[in-house]
Amino acid sequence: MRSTGTLWINSRLPESGAARRAYWFAGWLMAQALPNRAALGVQLSPALFGKLVDGPAFKPGLEAMRRHDPDATASLERVLRLAPSELSDLARFEGHPTDSGAPGAGSWGVGGAMGQPQRLVEAAAARLLVEDVAWQFGALELGFWSAASREVLDTCCMDAASLAAAVCGSRAHQPVTGPAVRRAFRVVLQGVVSEREGLAPEDEPHGGGSAVNDGSGTSYGGGLFDVSGRSEAVVAECLWEVLDGWPPALVAAFLRFTTGTDRLPMQGTEALTISFPFTALGAAERRAALHMLPQAHTCTNTLELPDYYSALMSASAADRQGAAIAGVAWGSAEDLANAPRVERWERGITGAGGAAQGGAWLRARCKEVLAERLEYAVVHGAGAYALDDLDE
Repeated sequence: MRSTGTLWINSRLPESGAARRAYWFAGWLMAQALPNRAALGVQLSPALFGKLVDGPAFKPGLEAMRRHDPDATASLERVLRLAPSELSDLARFEGHPTDSGAPGAGSWGVGGAMGQPQRLVEAAAARLLVEDVAWQFGALELGFWSAASREVLDTCCMDAASLAAAVCGSRAHQPVTGPAVRRAFRVVLQGVVSEREGLAPEDEPHGGGSAVNDGSGTSYGGGLFDVSGRSEAVVAECLWEVLDGWPPALVAAFLRFTTGTDRLPMQGTEALTISFPFTALGAAERRAALHMLPQAHTCTNTLELPDYYSALMSASAADRQGAAIAGVAWGSAEDLANAPRVERWERGITGAGGAAQGGAWLRARCKEVLAERLEYAVVHGAGAYALDDLDE
């Protein structure tokens, strides 16, 4: 569970003798942590220990779900606010019998004995915590109680929380940093368009389209991409430099904005896609990208970035053309030395050594624009304008 940083039973695992034995052994190993004072060092879902301690009395309601997965619980709580017609449609979609007429014990109608919203929520919680993992938990439970004594746990007044602490150990939450993000995710660079800068697909690194740092790049789980010379690669490089310079609280906000939670996954288990989907059809559209904010799809861990570097190049080219038409010497070293700082940023550097200096200026300006736009997005955009926000 990403939102709580804990592990849960694999509900999609096909049932087999080998799988049952593996879960039995997992339960036995959990029990061995108690007498040997050897915590596992991994965090398991609180619901797992609630089921072990409470046994048949375990109640898979909203409170258990809130400890298990706060994000899923928030989605379930939205059901309680649905209109009656939407509730009936949802019940029908979930396969529950509906009867909007006379309420009764077996009715899922709005006037049902327990109320349709609450029953839908309870049914969903029971499915997630009990029904979908029935054989897996059954095997794990047998293994656990083969090596642990319920009488001893009762004597020690050990509840689910204390049992979890004894089995799993400390669960200190480490600060999130830029390098930690790169190490945790398989980073994908997506959306490179060859035709935009006159490159044929066969001339583009990796054949165009995307680049993955899966070992063919500089490092596993992070680093930069072998797409040298591409404007998107410059923006991606600037992204990592920005994140590396941010404090942990701001990096955590970036992670929540992009993935829906501020907790990192286990290394290499999830992908983080940096996408450039905004195809500019002309110089005017490229310049307009400077005013766009980054967007995110939390369901697929996708960060969509405008190509700020190409936008800056177009803006600089327009400035040079306008200066030439007006007969003004654009960006000479002497002019820039006497110009205000803001004007120097906007005009860049030309003349002797100007190409290299201009490129450095564009890159620095790209990083500045990206940092400003991204910070605004992650601070003000999470839960407000994100593409996957369901509250709008």
